Amino acid sequence: MNNPACNGTINSLAGKTVALTGKVLVRGKHLLRPELILLIVAARAVYKPDMSRRVSLLVHGDLSGQHVVNEWEQHSQKLELVKSEARRGNHICVVTSRGLSDLLDGSPADCQLWRYRHV
Repeated sequence: MNNPACNGTINSLAGKTVALTGKVLVRGKHLLRPELILLIVAARAVYKPDMSRRVSLLVHGDLSGQHVVNEWEQHSQKLELVKSEARRGNHICVVTSRGLSDLLDGSPADCQLWRYRHV
């Protein structure tokens, strides 16, 4: 399990392995992937472009206009993998753009995985 002690709150990006999906805003501003990666690495996290069991945190951005594999729920392939891993007992935390902004500002963020557990 990637986050066996997840209690619903992520306190820091430090030590996390982070993947991104969708258009991510930081402090209300859309940033391109290279800018996001620099911020993530500066926060002592590791960026991975692809999902794997090594990823411990997925930043779920805006998927409007993006390719989605679950049309009904508007989920990306990466988010569908998170849900699949959760069913197998492998918890990967999920935060929104706002959650990433909070973490970058030194504040905790809520793990959003509970929203996707019902499927």
